[in-house]
Amino acid sequence: MKTRSIRREQSRKAERRQVWKLIPPGLGKPLLFFLAVASLPLIIRFGIHEFIHKKKYPLQTAEWKTYSPGQSQLSLPLPGEPQPESVKVSAHDPAIKQMECYQVSVKEFRVRIWNISYQEGTSADLQQAVHNVAPALKEPGDVTEYQESVTPIRRSGRSGLLVNGAFKRKGEQNRFRALLLSEEPRLWQVVISYPASARSGSKASQRIVDSVRILEVPKT
Repeated sequence: MKTRSIRREQSRKAERRQVWKLIPPGLGKPLLFFLAVASLPLIIRFGIHEFIHKKKYPLQTAEWKTYSPGQSQLSLPLPGEPQPESVKVSAHDPAIKQMECYQVSVKEFRVRIWNISYQEGTSADLQQAVHNVAPALKEPGDVTEYQESVTPIRRSGRSGLLVNGAFKRKGEQNRFRALLLSEEPRLWQVVISYPASARSGSKASQRIVDSVRILEVPKT
């Protein structure tokens, strides 16, 4: 196979040499210059098209990869590298031992990921976690006309809840999906929000929620 590949490459080189022999002496470089100038409008047009396409469809053109943020032990596809957020464990919830949060945004499409560890002997309350979804959506603006529907699910062998809903921010209709999973003493929350007018937002959020997996969780 390797010998055939070498022979084909040698044959192509021989063909190119034959073509260049047909070009009168002294016209080679001017011909190359002419071809380069002639193709320039096509190159510019292609570049402009790519720029407009990325501006118009940021989620489709984003560099999607599978990430496992921090110590979350979650695996999920995201349209960019998740960045850590500074969070403080509430003094009103002494049951929480540790909490970390990551977020990634593409325009107004936003994903926030929480990894919460509870004190030994404390169980994660999924129903209470549902009540925390609305406050999680308040950044970067107040939420009004909040609506939700909750569906029990199982993912990676763990119990969970899928929360779908809608809300308004600054008068604009938005939608969200939230995936809540628990395994003592851990709670995971993935909250995704996007403008209702963004068709790609629904598909992207569904893609993320459907692909979330929990890796093996180390014993604490």
